Amino acid sequence: KEGKTQKAAEVLTKLESAMPRKVMGYTPQDVENAGLWFQVGDTAKGREVAKFAFDNMKDNIDYYLSLPAQYFPSVASDLQYALYEMRNLTETVTNTKEEDLAKEIEDKFTDYYNRYVSRTGGGKR
Repeated sequence: KEGKTQKAAEVLTKLESAMPRKVMGYTPQDVENAGLWFQVGDTAKGREVAKFAFDNMKDNIDYYLSLPAQYFPSVASDLQYALYEMRNLTETVTNTKEEDLAKEIEDKFTDYYNRYVSRTGGGKR
């Protein structure tokens, strides 16, 4: 917001070298970091981080939704949080010019949400 995009990009680069995704794996901070990369004008890096977060979210949600009914209640809160994070990622990417990625994430979110609702008995999106 202060126009110091170069300094912000340097900080993000330092963060990534200190806490590489290869070592840390996915964290909810990746959604925020994707948005920050987009804000500093590095759309390639923003897309890379967003895609990394999205792929990991899909893996987690696919696992939660694959569980038999007797185990589903034990992961329901984790699934709800994962859906919340995916919704945040959708909003982050929608606010950029990455329309194809935004649509892909939104479509997958809607699919997952409807599958979640069908397992819990709520209404569809």
